[in-house]
Amino acid sequence: MKEFVIQRYRADAPAGNGRQTLLRIDDEGKVLFADNNAEAILGYDASELEGIMVQRVLASREDDPFAPVNRHRIESGQDALVTFRHKEGFFYTASISMRVSMRDSDEAASARITQQDNSTIDPRLLRFAERAAGFGIWELDIASNQITWTEGL
Repeated sequence: MKEFVIQRYRADAPAGNGRQTLLRIDDEGKVLFADNNAEAILGYDASELEGIMVQRVLASREDDPFAPVNRHRIESGQDALVTFRHKEGFFYTASISMRVSMRDSDEAASARITQQDNSTIDPRLLRFAERAAGFGIWELDIASNQITWTEGL
């Protein structure tokens, strides 16, 4: 999930002026949350936006914040100019950026690989692996996210 700040863009106005709205969008492109300023910027009430795909308020696929050209720009901390489709049907340019305090809620997993003592493995399983393939076995403990292997590996 990412939080995006959207602000209408005007070339004749200094950056940072005007209202802005905040959208939380999941990795599939579904709007999870819109703040109270969504109606002033996008034309949709916050409750209308929640649960819809973000492409509904964009002019084209190229304007998608998850499209490669926009994603790389936004993730590097830059603004991207995209064309939105207002609820009333007209198109306008807006600046979209990722909210700095919440770049991405996904946390990288940590894992360790350690050699396991043969005594903790079922000896029948170990013998089968060593006979059938001529090498040892490895196991992934999902609860601790740890991989262990026998000496045959």
